[in-house]
Amino acid sequence: DIYPALPPLKSAAQLEKERLDEQANTALRSGVDAAFQRGFRGLCAYHGCPPPAEEDTLIWALDAVRSRGLDLMGENPILLKRAETWLRTLHAERGLLKASAQARPELLIVGNRKNLHGLPGKPWLSTLEGQTCEGEVRDLAWSNIEALSVAIKTAKEASAQENLVKNNKALLGELIARTRELPADRCVLDPEGDGLKLLPRGHQRAIKGFTGESYLYHKETRLAGDVDEAPPPSELLDDVATDAARPICADYAAGRKCRGGRRCPWRHQKPQPGDAIRECILRNEDD
Repeated sequence: DIYPALPPLKSAAQLEKERLDEQANTALRSGVDAAFQRGFRGLCAYHGCPPPAEEDTLIWALDAVRSRGLDLMGENPILLKRAETWLRTLHAERGLLKASAQARPELLIVGNRKNLHGLPGKPWLSTLEGQTCEGEVRDLAWSNIEALSVAIKTAKEASAQENLVKNNKALLGELIARTRELPADRCVLDPEGDGLKLLPRGHQRAIKGFTGESYLYHKETRLAGDVDEAPPPSELLDDVATDAARPICADYAAGRKCRGGRRCPWRHQKPQPGDAIRECILRNEDD
């Protein structure tokens, strides 16, 4: 017989399976190419912006390849890793923009005490109702600050856009600086001697009632550390910068100039609601 044997005839089910497998592989390949042609980072312009067209296609391709057991076929392992990286960056930037939009309005609230419900001249903050109301407002503001801190860390781990992370870190520092009463059970000394730091979300300090010794406590797992246990590493602690809490220079606020220049102890910025304004008190060299 001079003719080679023909391959076995494939059933309709086998042909349909091959067609669907090829469709999933092609969708994954084209989806990854389209996503990375759009960019590696900086995928969200603002909070609430429409999702990129490549997102749904890429998610569908990921689910199709995995559901059909094609994870290890050909170049799919590399394509799956690239797709997951792109989606993780997108979701991290989207989450950071959302946290920033929710926390930014707190600049007008945090650190300010207002008589919201009491009558003018009445000791609202000295009443139980006033203290309860103020505590609820403060807890809500701090919750938004905490969410922003977590979103920044997630965005850094996902290699989000550097300027986006940098700007939101500055916002976080200003929010913390404007907070007059930081949570005392979260404040610790930096293990490297860099001043005061805040414990990560979910961690707090507790004090033994008999000895007065402090220890770390994890609220979610309800596990307590030893009395002499060191705080988490510095990279896990939040900064407590106070520069944004300094008053605004009155001369600069009035004319965008200050006779003290760099020697002036106050901030040279445009005043924002809630900022204190102070006169430049530097003495002249001839005095």
